[in-house]
Amino acid sequence: MRQTDYSDFICPIKFCSGALALETLPAELRVYNARKPLILFSNQAVAKGLIDPVQHAFNDSEMVCGIYDGVPEQPTLSTIQEISGLYRKNGHDALIAVGSGTVSTVSKVVNIAVSCDSPDLKKRQGDDQIHGPLRPFFAVPEASETGLATNGFARIDSLSFSSRHLIPDYLAIDPRMVQETSAEVIADSAMRAFSVASFAYALPESDYFVDPHAYLAIQTISENLVPVLTHMNDKKQLKDYLVMNDTEKGRLALTMAACLGGFLSFARPVGIANRLGEALSGALSHPSGILAGLLLPLALKVEKTLKGRRPEKLLLAIAGSDIYARTPASERGERALSLIRDLTESLFHLTHGAIPRTLSSLGLSKEMGVDAVSRMTADDPELDPKAALEILDLALLKEDR
Repeated sequence: MRQTDYSDFICPIKFCSGALALETLPAELRVYNARKPLILFSNQAVAKGLIDPVQHAFNDSEMVCGIYDGVPEQPTLSTIQEISGLYRKNGHDALIAVGSGTVSTVSKVVNIAVSCDSPDLKKRQGDDQIHGPLRPFFAVPEASETGLATNGFARIDSLSFSSRHLIPDYLAIDPRMVQETSAEVIADSAMRAFSVASFAYALPESDYFVDPHAYLAIQTISENLVPVLTHMNDKKQLKDYLVMNDTEKGRLALTMAACLGGFLSFARPVGIANRLGEALSGALSHPSGILAGLLLPLALKVEKTLKGRRPEKLLLAIAGSDIYARTPASERGERALSLIRDLTESLFHLTHGAIPRTLSSLGLSKEMGVDAVSRMTADDPELDPKAALEILDLALLKEDR
């Protein structure tokens, strides 16, 4: 197996996952000499009643916590200015983002605003324009985690930021916070991470640092996604958050995998399946993670020819050592792609068709594909439009299953 000649890697996050993970927050804040955190909740977190367990975790901490409940789904610079003003006015010394999606982005940009000497965010936009550590930043994700919590990217209005200093210092994954009831939301989060990890792991050359994280994400999702969706509506016999059943453990594992996917998306360039999923999401009215999962086997097949991707590497993580050993080396790549298609087929049946089995069934047209690729090429001139169009052509064929 060929190893890459050069690799750079950073993983500054401390992870905590399991029962009473929330209760570790006060002690971890003290490590950073923080005593007065500002806790930001997403609108979804507020609607799900997630404020109470977080507040309960601080009951005996003697800390004074500020709460901003209801970060909007489409925040603007005005949102940043409002929260930054609240942070400064009340003398807060740390940030905690509770929930998934834009609450993570808002927390990162607020942290830039309150940590840097100049309040002008334009001076910090772009790649690596943030010099030195920011204020302590913790994250508490939900089951709908998109990866935003654990990567070093943030975007507000027309301003984009990219820096290792935007990655959280601490991540707490607690069973009380991942009680998602929507199969589509869980599948979207998992398949987004699955696609990111698969592209990172299938690179022609192995990477000592990236490969173990990608392998873990792929294996975790392969082992837990279908069982969690199969039993997600089973009632828990013992209503005690200290005692978790297999489904709750699976939810925690999937959320951790989603966080790993976000980290991998910062450590290595995101694959074309995820980028096409993002570009097509609006036109097809479906979450980008689910679309990326449908595109994944097609994208790996095309990039195996064009860029030397190695889908055969995925078989061990997806199926385990027994199947990997029994499968002839020449057949491992196709077996891995077949198992990915089987996974998306299972999602289709488990959700009674709510999650599609093909892109063509969603009404994808040639015109939509060309438009999506044109927009992607405009944003990233290095994108290979030939590969993107070939993937979409395969998706339009009736034989794409």
